Amino acid sequence: DLLTTAETVQDIYNKNYRFFKPPDKPTVWAVPDDKKVTLYWDTKAEESVDPITGEDFEGYVIYRSTRPDFADILTVTDGRGASYLYEPLKDVNGFEAKWDINNNWKGYHPIPYQGRGLSYYLGDNTGLVHTFVDSNNVINGQTYYYAVVAYDHGDSLGIPPSETSKKITVDPITGSESFDINTVKVIPGPRASGYNVPSISSTDVQKLSGAGNGEVDFRIINDLEVIDDFYTLRFSDQLVLSDTVINQRNYSVKGEKTVTESFFLFDTKFAALSRENIIDDGNLVVTDNLGTVYQKDVDYVMDFIRGRIARTENSSMPNNSQFNITYLNYAVFQSTAIKSEDSNPVFNGVKLSVFSYDSLMFDAEKSGWNNLSIPLSVGLPSIGAAARKKFYPGDYIITFSEQDIDSAKKRQGSTLISIPVKYKVEEVSTGIPIRVATLLEEKPPNVDNAWSRGDEIILFQPGAEGLQTDTLTWALTFARMTETDSVMPGNGDVYFFYTQRPFTINDVYTLQTKPGFIDNKLASSRLDNIYVVPNPYVGASILEPANKLPGQNRGERRIYFENLPMKCTIRIYTLNGELVNQLEHDSGMDNGREYWNLLNKDGFSVAYGVYLAHIDAPGIGEKLIKFALIK
Repeated sequence: DLLTTAETVQDIYNKNYRFFKPPDKPTVWAVPDDKKVTLYWDTKAEESVDPITGEDFEGYVIYRSTRPDFADILTVTDGRGASYLYEPLKDVNGFEAKWDINNNWKGYHPIPYQGRGLSYYLGDNTGLVHTFVDSNNVINGQTYYYAVVAYDHGDSLGIPPSETSKKITVDPITGSESFDINTVKVIPGPRASGYNVPSISSTDVQKLSGAGNGEVDFRIINDLEVIDDFYTLRFSDQLVLSDTVINQRNYSVKGEKTVTESFFLFDTKFAALSRENIIDDGNLVVTDNLGTVYQKDVDYVMDFIRGRIARTENSSMPNNSQFNITYLNYAVFQSTAIKSEDSNPVFNGVKLSVFSYDSLMFDAEKSGWNNLSIPLSVGLPSIGAAARKKFYPGDYIITFSEQDIDSAKKRQGSTLISIPVKYKVEEVSTGIPIRVATLLEEKPPNVDNAWSRGDEIILFQPGAEGLQTDTLTWALTFARMTETDSVMPGNGDVYFFYTQRPFTINDVYTLQTKPGFIDNKLASSRLDNIYVVPNPYVGASILEPANKLPGQNRGERRIYFENLPMKCTIRIYTLNGELVNQLEHDSGMDNGREYWNLLNKDGFSVAYGVYLAHIDAPGIGEKLIKFALIK
């Protein structure tokens, strides 16, 4: 290892310290839950540029360990049997928690690590994700350390892939831990008893306007961060950049709840706020602690995109002082992820994905007959001026009969006449059928003032009366009859005509969210779910925290009470009824656990044996549990 490292350092020196580097580290967040952990991270690493290989970001990999140095997963050895690479986390199906860009780089990298005889596995072109739920043998109460690592693909000439670091620093004196932005510490466990998980139902998402029929999916990633708010999603055809405007479809999401926070200003230096993409509107207010209101562009300036504020040179705001700001911000701003990518940031526990069609067109996959199989061709009308022909974003039902059930327009010289037809067309995209006028363009040899297979049915826009000046939209032609296919649609035959409609500036969605809450009646019904783990406690437990101080060989002894209400008193007794210790559990909705360090109320270790725990939750009820401590 020393020789290989020396060669690497020499190579770096020879290149004048201009060498390849890993991508930027992603910022990761973790949500502990009952026997699972949800991880999500940002997309910052994907914008990395290597000084030698350029834009070489390739993917993400997740590592999970029970140690802050990840030493227990340093199990991948090089050609000489020395531990060199870390083993990625696997999901419940045995697949590695690794995702990479769908490109030419996949499988084992062609360049092995210098002096190792070992190549990095780049992945299988799975595509990128930014959320992951780990439920693979996740034990409640166990301390886990996670790292979300970004890696690049190097090149094929001599540079192997490189990963970002995963650094957790442990203070050798106090044992306290410091985490890098891509590492987290998690202790999974149940929510407080009686907790109602927030959810997003079909009634919470409403479409206010627009004809687009792609997919808008709001889903909860972090239930603990969901707030009571009302969001509006709007689309735009123009992407506004710092110095230019380009035509590109995008969308933004704005909530109604303002953010208020405090900050310090010193001279004319910018202070970073907690949110980006701040909105410059009437909700923006900057005050001091006495309530004095300051003026934008007079007393302070804002970097709205990056979320920063600074004093002006002639500001009346006292220097080196604390101030308060209230504002609205975009939860999602000018996102161009319109193909169901999950790259949008998580806002207040919610993640948004959008799928939009590229253009307005006939949806052949969804369209079809109810009980026939006559082929259909679709396009713009074969007649009429080009300025009067335009596809309409709608869905239609075409009902056929053996009797005349509607009328259609037909050309006769320079005018349009009405003739009876054995079909009717209705536009149904809004859920309310609207009659659609049609123009029948007969095709030889069947020119008989009646519709036949092979004739062109041309649709006017909904609401049009069928005048010569009205716009023509879809032209439908059902295949002409043949000797082997002479079926004519009749009573009960229906064709469902659907279109693919991209989102436009007219499309507006809303989302209503409500946070989780505690139901005391539900908590009362779940008192029997409270239990002790481990039970029995035999000498030690894997759930006990390790002691990181020098010279210590084990951490504090512990047992855990699970599925507790938010607030309760735990009294521990011997079988003789002697009070051993009393624990006060008072936590948030996220934590239904309390531990006992096996010490009595005087701070001495208790004897091994059988004990009783009485849980008293005011307003909810009581529960008695028996557990054992075995030496």
